[in-house]
Amino acid sequence: MAQITIQLEDSLVESLGEGQIEQLVQDWLQQYQRKQALKDAADDLHSINLTNDPQWQAARNLAWEEYKHNFENAAQ
Repeated sequence: MAQITIQLEDSLVESLGEGQIEQLVQDWLQQYQRKQALKDAADDLHSINLTNDPQWQAARNLAWEEYKHNFENAAQ
């Protein structure tokens, strides 16, 4: 584990407390990591072509067979 030193106003540390500040920084870093992972996943979506993927086609057909009754009345 790495240790990083940051400078904060004394009044901020007094009002929040060291523990709360540490928790806020950790929460922010976790949120940042999640956002980066989502961004990476979104970037990967551009390279995926589901139209030609046999597993996707099979899953799509299975889902249609399972849920098409929800749409039969809407088409009439």
